[in-house]
Parts: sequence; C-alpha cells; structure tokens
Amino acid sequence: MNAPAKPHARRGTAYLLTISVTSLAAGVALTSVVLRGAQLEDALDAADAADARALAQTGLEIAAARIVENSNWRNTITAGALLPAHTHARGTLAVTVEDPMDDDPAVGDGDPIILTATARVGEATFAVQAPIVFRYIPHEALSHSVYTESEFRIDSATSLITNRPIKANSYAAHSSSTIDGPTPDGGNYADSTSGGGGGGGGLIGGSLGGIIGGIGSILGGLQNLLNALLSSQDTPAWLPTDIISTYRTLGPRFTPSDFGQFEFEIRRTVLAPGVGWLTAYPDETVIVLDAQGGDVLIEDARIVGTLVIINADEVEIKGAVLMEPITPDWPALLVQGELEIELHGGPLSESATSTNFNPPDAPFEGVSNHTMLDSYASRIGGLVYATREIELENVRVDGPVLSHRRIRLTNGATRITVSDTIAEFPPPAFRVGIQASLDQLGVARVIQD
Repeated sequence: MNAPAKPHARRGTAYLLTISVTSLAAGVALTSVVLRGAQLEDALDAADAADARALAQTGLEIAAARIVENSNWRNTITAGALLPAHTHARGTLAVTVEDPMDDDPAVGDGDPIILTATARVGEATFAVQAPIVFRYIPHEALSHSVYTESEFRIDSATSLITNRPIKANSYAAHSSSTIDGPTPDGGNYADSTSGGGGGGGGLIGGSLGGIIGGIGSILGGLQNLLNALLSSQDTPAWLPTDIISTYRTLGPRFTPSDFGQFEFEIRRTVLAPGVGWLTAYPDETVIVLDAQGGDVLIEDARIVGTLVIINADEVEIKGAVLMEPITPDWPALLVQGELEIELHGGPLSESATSTNFNPPDAPFEGVSNHTMLDSYASRIGGLVYATREIELENVRVDGPVLSHRRIRLTNGATRITVSDTIAEFPPPAFRVGIQASLDQLGVARVIQD
C-alpha cells in the first residue's frame, strides 16, 4: 500500500519550513546587527561633526580673546596663522588670519581682519570664518570744542558758538561775554546764563546769579566761573605729549631759507603739495615748517594739507585764511610754540589780495581756474593744537582747539564746530587705545573642497 508516504511528505515540508524560518530569523538578526552598526557609525559621525563644529567655534573665541588681551598680537602671527595647528581635546585646531586691506595682517593696527578656525575630529572637518573689526579709542579732548590743561578765558564783547562742551582746569569770563553751546550734562551754556537774578549780563548774569548768590550785581570785569557751569568737575586728562613728534615725521621739512626768507611769511599765496614752494612734493599730505626759533606769519593765504610748525616762538595768523587737511579728520594746524589767530571776519578774497587761490594744481572742491574773482569763507577746517598759549579772534574752526596752556578768546565772534567722525576715527597721536570686536553677523561656515 502506498498511503504511508504522505506523512513523510508533510514532515519534509515542515523541515523545509523550519529551515526557512530559521534562515529568515537569522537574516533578520544579521540585518538588525548591520543596521545597528550603521546607526552607530552615523551616530559617531554626527558626534564628530558636532565636536568639530564646537571646537572651531571655540577656536574663534580663543583667537578673539588673544587679540583683545594682547596689543602686540600682530607680531605673533606665523605664516598667516594666529593659532598654528595643534591637538585640542579630541581633535586638531588651527586659526588663520587674513587682512582684506593690504594682505598683510602683521601691519596696520586698524586694519580689519578675517579669522578662519578649522577643526578636525575623526573624519569630520568644520571650518568657520568671522571678521574682526577694530576701533581706535579717542582721547577725550576730541569730544570737546575747547580743551586745555590750563585756563579757558573769554574777554569782553566776545562770543563763542560751539556744538561741543568746553573743558579746562579753570575758567574766566568777562561779564559781557557769551557762550552758546552744550554743557556736559546736556544743557546749554546760554540757558544756564540767562534770565533773572543776580544782575550783570553774559556768563556772570542771569540764573548764574542764583548759583553764586546775590553778588552778581556787583561783580564786574573778569570773573572766575564755577567749573560745573562750563564742564564736568573732573580735571582734564593730560594731552598726548607726542603730537608734534608724530606729525613732524610724516611730511617734508622746510626751513625759511628753503623759501628764500629769514623768517617764514606765508602771505597772499597758496601753500599746497605740488604748488609753488612745494612743486616737487605733489603727493604729500603733511607740510612741516621748521621755524628754527623764529616767528611765523600767515596772512591772507590758503593752505592745503596738515600744517605742522615746529621750533617756533610765535605763530601769527592774520587777515583771512582757508586751511584744510587733505586726510579727513586729521589736524589742520599743529604748532610747537605760541599761536595767535586774529582774523578780520571777512572772506578770503582773490580780488582784494590779487591772488588766485584755486590754481590748476590746487583746485578748490574740484574747481580751478586762472581768474582772481572768487572768494572763500575764512576758516580752519580741522583740529588746531599748540604746545603753548592760544589766542583766537573772529575765527571759525571746524575741529577741536587744544593746548597744554591757556586758551583765550579775545574780541569778536568765534565759532568752533566739531564733527562726530573725528572721535569715531581719531587721527594719529590722539588715540589712547584700540578696541577689537567680533562681528557676530559676519560669522559663517566655510565649505571646504
């Protein structure tokens, strides 16, 4: 009989099914092991990438801290690297520096730079880039219209209009003098010295009488003012002592004999690079006159560039002048000696002086000609500084007036206007430090090939 064969067939089928199930289970188990291994590898790669990113960001912070803490950091750059490649934690880190201004990060204190931090952890590499910007810290004098380590004095029938506070070691003013300008606390000198009480006029009258009591009516002539009225209670910081020595090296130096003179007389002429006496120096921005102990007279003249006068006894500026630095926010006039500026208050006139003040090699605001029909507002278009006493009469100055000695205003109307940019971009010798900051908005990942 053939019937018993069927159970064997069923057992064979069951055996094959068992083998198939077992193989499937083994395959599933093997797949699971492979998948877990791949997931672990992916997890490790992700951890390496995260660590590389964190390490690169740390590198930026370390580099930025070194720049802030070490004023000589530019001298530590080696082959373009601020932080040479080295092992750090689980990986390697390097920080390089670029100078987009002149390709040399070792020079130019104020040049911006670009830091690139590159970190490698395992097989993961992450590079992040960030710009560092620098800002010079200005001397406090650049935030004032008048600044002296000695006395500020304003005589009778004299007025000053200004847009910045005044700072001095002491103050004196005639009862008929006036000042229109901001006080350090945000008020106005004119508001503080007008109105009832106290008698008198100008700075001594008005509400000042309420400050100094009822004696204003009997105060006359020259009076000492309360420091609180004109400036803050603290005394002025010392002005830099290297102002003259800094600028005297930045341009050609001339003596009176170079101009065929016994003492300098710059009268009814244009003193500018590439013109007249300076024909051979068309690219200079600073002009240095060595008075050799003598006096200097400047009268009815136009001067283009920063004028530095050294070894002078007295520098006298008369008539009408137009003085402008070539480099924005640089000084217009620096004097080693005493300075007296006594102007008539009118314009610098070509017809009145028979002088062409905008010849072809010295255009004014881009315009030059051969006529003598133009006139120019008389002004000094930048910072004025003297090592000794300064006297001003009928002067317009577009910059701070600074001195180690007394600054005195005598007769007429003087206007001193100080721009915001001179403190934002202080000129050489008027910088007391440098501030570095990381431009967070400029931080970006660098995709490397």
